[in-house]
Order: sequence, then C-alpha cells, then structure tokens
Amino acid sequence: MESEYVKSNALCRSVTKRQPTGQGLNIADNCPYKVSQAKLIRVVQRAATLNGGQQIPQAIKTFREDAMVEVGGTRDGDGTIYVGGAPGQGFGMNAGFINGEVTIFNNFRGTHTEPKLISKKYTGDYGDWTAANAAADGRNVNSDGVTSADPFDLFTERAPCSSPEHNCRGHLLHQRYKTNDVVNSHFVSGVGVETVASAYIPQAEHKFPAYAFIVRPDVPYHLQGTKK
Repeated sequence: MESEYVKSNALCRSVTKRQPTGQGLNIADNCPYKVSQAKLIRVVQRAATLNGGQQIPQAIKTFREDAMVEVGGTRDGDGTIYVGGAPGQGFGMNAGFINGEVTIFNNFRGTHTEPKLISKKYTGDYGDWTAANAAADGRNVNSDGVTSADPFDLFTERAPCSSPEHNCRGHLLHQRYKTNDVVNSHFVSGVGVETVASAYIPQAEHKFPAYAFIVRPDVPYHLQGTKK
C-alpha cells in the first residue's frame, strides 16, 4: 500500500516517504523528534477499501442456485444424487458481481474475478489485471485525491488473493484504486471448496426439494443429496 505523509507546519523538519512501503519516516534535519509531534502526522490512504466477512448477497445465492446441476453419472441408485456445477461453474470457482449488475465466475485461464469485473465495468469487456489497472488509471479523481469520481462496488465470494501469480489484494491496494472503490467478500482467500459448498446447501435444497443435502468432501462435487 502506498501512503502519502502530510506534515504540519508546526514541525521543524521535512518528512518524506521511505520506499517501497512508505511506512517509515526519514528525518531530514537535526531537530529533535518528539512523540507529540508525531501525532500531528496523518496518513492519507490511497487504496481500495476491502471488507471481509460480509453477507453473501441474494443475487449471488440465486446465481449459484441457477448454476447448480446434478452431475451426470454420479447417482448412487435412486436415493442419492450429487450436485455441483457445469465446467467452470462449480464450487471451486469464485463468483462475484460489480455494482450489482454483472455476475460471473472466474475462469480456467487464470483470470480472477476481480480484474474481470473491473474491466467489464470500465471497458465493456472481461480482462485481466493489465486491462483493469489501465481502466482505473484513466478515471477522474475527486479533488480530495483519495476518492474516484467513478468508483465501483464489487462483491466476490472469496477475499482477494495474495498469491504470487495473481496478487489481487496487491493490485487493489495500489494507489490507482481509491478509498471509495469497495471490495466486499464473505469467505477468506483460499477457502476450501467444501466450505463454499456448505454455504449453498439451502439453495441446493430449494432447487432439488426432494433431497436433503450434506457436504461430501471426499467426492469431487461436494454436495450429496439423499431422497427425503
């Protein structure tokens, strides 16, 4: 995260950023540094706002329910079915929407949900982080310097990842994103497929009302329905 340090006129030294994090203070002269003076320094955050532990919106629940299918060839007689998703739409894929308008899964090509949604909002096409970041760079910024004139409100089931390959969290905490760009999530990053599946048992039972469902982490589809 990049931060900008603003110093009060009451301080008798200059304060600069220390690279790369901007979290250190370099004292540029010999004026004694006092704790009381340090309190005058405030940090202006330039990054998206990330909110974990949020409720799953009804639109996502409905989207998941619509995507659920009985997985062909997995029946155990007439009394048991297994429910997952079509290829690319199972519980292992992350679902999300932006501004409540576009709902998608991430895909097998490795593009995560967050850049796909941000790109879609600003360019009309699903893209990767290169496209999303370019779109964010092209937006107007309000006079306060920390909010966007055209922000987004994004929900993604899993929290933005910090993996070396994608580092969605790192991208969103770059200064090109602003404090009123909001990313809400329910699960932690990297949560297991069975945990996601268990959250959608009510939707499975609504779609397949003749069955009661449990999580089966030992099978690829994770939801097992037993005839009531």
